[in-house]
Amino acid sequence: MSALYPLSTICVFIKSKCAIIVTKTKVLGKGGLLKWYKKWFDLLTLSPLAILVFLLIGAEFVKNTFAAGAVYKDIALYRYFVIPMIGLVFALVVFLGILRKNWTLPESIQVFFNRHIYTILFIAIVAHTAFYSTILVLRYVTFHTSVIELGSYDHKIWNTAQLLPSVESLLVASKGHFQPILVFYAFWYKLFCNCPAIILILQVVTVVSAVVPLSLIAKEQLDNNRLWIGLLIMIYLMLPATGFNSVGDFHPDHLYIPMSLWAYYFAKRGWCFLALAAITVGSLAKEPLLLGAAFFGIYLAINMGKRWIGYISAVIFFLLFIFGVFYLQPKLIAHNTLEVFGFDHVLGIWEHPFTFIEGVLNGITKKMLFIWFMLFPFMFLPLFSFKELIPTIPLFIIPIVSSNPDHSNIESQYTAGLIGAIFVAFILVLRDVRNRWGGRPVWALLILSVLLTGTLNFAKSPAPYSLSFWNKTWSVVWTYDNYLKMAYDKDMQDMLKLVPSNAQKVVVAQSNINYGSLAHRYRFYPFPQHWQRADYILFDMNKPYMYYDKEDATKFIQELANVQKSNDFTQIFNRSGLMLYARLDLVD
Repeated sequence: MSALYPLSTICVFIKSKCAIIVTKTKVLGKGGLLKWYKKWFDLLTLSPLAILVFLLIGAEFVKNTFAAGAVYKDIALYRYFVIPMIGLVFALVVFLGILRKNWTLPESIQVFFNRHIYTILFIAIVAHTAFYSTILVLRYVTFHTSVIELGSYDHKIWNTAQLLPSVESLLVASKGHFQPILVFYAFWYKLFCNCPAIILILQVVTVVSAVVPLSLIAKEQLDNNRLWIGLLIMIYLMLPATGFNSVGDFHPDHLYIPMSLWAYYFAKRGWCFLALAAITVGSLAKEPLLLGAAFFGIYLAINMGKRWIGYISAVIFFLLFIFGVFYLQPKLIAHNTLEVFGFDHVLGIWEHPFTFIEGVLNGITKKMLFIWFMLFPFMFLPLFSFKELIPTIPLFIIPIVSSNPDHSNIESQYTAGLIGAIFVAFILVLRDVRNRWGGRPVWALLILSVLLTGTLNFAKSPAPYSLSFWNKTWSVVWTYDNYLKMAYDKDMQDMLKLVPSNAQKVVVAQSNINYGSLAHRYRFYPFPQHWQRADYILFDMNKPYMYYDKEDATKFIQELANVQKSNDFTQIFNRSGLMLYARLDLVD
């Protein structure tokens, strides 16, 4: 760290400032010095220096506390601490330059942006959509998707599509997770011959479509300032959470992002029933989002003055959540839903409070990083418009309370319920700043947010201008080689051809082997689930040894040995580390 931030540089800086203070004391006297000090040496002006000092003294603490569980501690330190802090220093310098030194762009550049801002935004939106759609489809066709993620939804949507337009399709869509909205995606399967690529492209387009309600909200709240609206859209497109919701295999949670923004837009215009319709569509993507919708009803009652409509809708959404979690899911999957989702410790809070506390403390540093990562690009300013964040209360609580650390994973769909509300709160803070102090602070804050978002994107995102995209030690999942063909791609295709397309056949696959020809059947499981009942079992020894959705080589090898010793199966393919086992009575 000392190589990056020499102490000598800071000492010289402090010495020069002390010399200025001595000089000013002689010239101005004590009274004049006090006024001068308040003007130029307040906390805001000294904040970049304070952050540099914090980098020096805090690096080791952060490394040992927040990066203790990381595979590469130094990379975690740079990703979550060093790079964001350097970005913050640079952003604050620019912020202070705009605010206090009247820094502005040359007039010719300002004129250019004013004239062509919509063209620039259109190009950025198209490029974002094209890039993420391309890499997401490439991830699928090059066999880099997962049975647990895309495979399970591909399987579920395919089964739902087989039952359209019967009511039974809703039950299939609600199995495992209460997700009636999957019927919508099943219709697309019917139109496009059950091609998984269509739902992947729909996911990216849906996430990007949120720029429409976002720009409409900003237009009304910020006096239709085109540059400000453009910067907000750029922040949205660059936000790491937006990228991860676009390309994290497939999760219907992404629908909540534009739907929540539309709900806010309609609510701000007084169209409460349209707002409730929008939030309803988004909340049908998964059970926790029903809680977000319920708190949106409370938001309508408290913040928008629509008491009856708000509270009644909140009760309806709460009841729908209870129905889905405590009644429907146990009947459909024969499991305690809360236990499966990592909330079983919540029900016994009064009898076993220490179990509850243990569940909350499990992965606590990751949970803190989750909250920090969502609010840092906005300098935590949305908290000053906390009423707009009412719908996010349960969606912030869930990752904190859950005993499953995956729920606080920033590289996941669990941020979808937060993004819209955070942007709305940020916009309203900017509106209040403009009303009180004028436009220059708004411009400075937006530039500050752009720089912070860009910094986080560089440190951690699936974008091509992120280190995670180019360096495998920074990210195993998001590097460019996850979108390229494997050396044994032809062998993989040959193995898949041996698995018949008969939908009645049961397939079990190592969870990092996924393809539509495997998922489009009535029963499809990740290894080792139900392998004893399988007709075909697939393995890829070149990839991490996955036991369900976790990498666990010991358990994987033990279970693989059981398959190999079984008298019910025989190996019918073994090439390039790929193995396929078939039930004996299926082999000629």
